[in-house]
Amino acid sequence: MANSDVLIELRQLRGQVRDLNLARSGHDDVVRDLGDAVASLKKENAELREELGKRGVPASPVPLPRRRVGAWPQVKNRETSRGRPQTPPPATWNSFAILVDECTEEGDDARYHADCRQRFFSFRSLLGQAPTCRITEDTDEDHPFASVVKKMTADRSRMWNSIELLAPDTELNGDRLSRRTLIQKLQQTFDSELIVLSSPGIADIIAFRSCASQTLRLVNVDEDDSESIAMQASKQIIQDVKNMDMDKGHYNISISKDILQALERVGPGRIRTRDIELTTPRR
Repeated sequence: MANSDVLIELRQLRGQVRDLNLARSGHDDVVRDLGDAVASLKKENAELREELGKRGVPASPVPLPRRRVGAWPQVKNRETSRGRPQTPPPATWNSFAILVDECTEEGDDARYHADCRQRFFSFRSLLGQAPTCRITEDTDEDHPFASVVKKMTADRSRMWNSIELLAPDTELNGDRLSRRTLIQKLQQTFDSELIVLSSPGIADIIAFRSCASQTLRLVNVDEDDSESIAMQASKQIIQDVKNMDMDKGHYNISISKDILQALERVGPGRIRTRDIELTTPRR
């Protein structure tokens, strides 16, 4: 009975040894395949490096798996005698030979110097590797505005107003322009061919100069027209005053007695001397 139990245990041990040998042989096959893959990768990298050297093309860094960017650890700076982190010389920053050897490591095992990692994944480096696209001159980004321009060009004899021109641009989900902005863009597009008539409380009227003479009478500005000249001058003064950079937190009003007397002669009773700070200039 004891001998039979020993035989059974020996058979079980032989089976376990046989299973272990099979598992070991399979593991050796996996290791052999990985070694072949690494050797093939190094061979391809060497051929690529040689080809780039023949063509004279500057090498660029090979990006590592992107999903591991956030998980890559940083190595502490190794301080030099001057107390500054060690960095490689600029001539070796873009060395393809060094990068190929470093990039053969797996993403989990990659280790970087803190300065090198910052240089690899800086905004400027990623921007240089990003795909670029060219926008041709005939590309029209705002198609609703282009439809408005096409509609006006097709019927130059018609007089338009800003409301009906803004409606199709809004319906087609354009740039959500206001009426004033839409007219400014139309003036930039047609330049001097367009005439814009504006009046308070009325939508602007737009017409082409070549066809406006059929409905409107265009005259040149008369230099003797003092009212129009005064209006233009007042608008220019108002615009200049608005553009002035004034210090609203400090007021210092100075006026001489001669100017005060002249103002009182022009408009007696309109100026209150208590509201004006009288200061005599120092001599």
